[in-house]
Amino acid sequence: MAASIHLPPDERMDAWPWPTGLALERTPPGPDDAALAIAPFAIAETGTLVYPSSAAAPASWHFRPGLEIAVLAVDNILPRLEDVLARLKEIGPIASTINLVTGPSRTGDIEQTLELGAHGPKALSILIVKS
Repeated sequence: MAASIHLPPDERMDAWPWPTGLALERTPPGPDDAALAIAPFAIAETGTLVYPSSAAAPASWHFRPGLEIAVLAVDNILPRLEDVLARLKEIGPIASTINLVTGPSRTGDIEQTLELGAHGPKALSILIVKS
């Protein structure tokens, strides 16, 4: 069985040089799936990924997969949240939803036992690339 990865409806990924033998899925991922996402920005102060929603980046995308792989351009790592918000305002209207992700989902609310993946992926990998 070939390895597969779920891709959001972002046309920029169509031009990427995908390896042969990797199945590219264009459907929403489930809890046992790996999914790729482009992180438009990150906050250096907290290590947080910033995901404004759009047609190419649905807000729900980051809550569905078991493994999320975020691709982040090094030039888009900004010092503070305020810097990210200022940059978003320069680009255009601020999205109706902005997800801030600082690691894999976890909670201790269920019988005070640490639970991974309760509100999102159990694992998160970040690929930082040069622009």
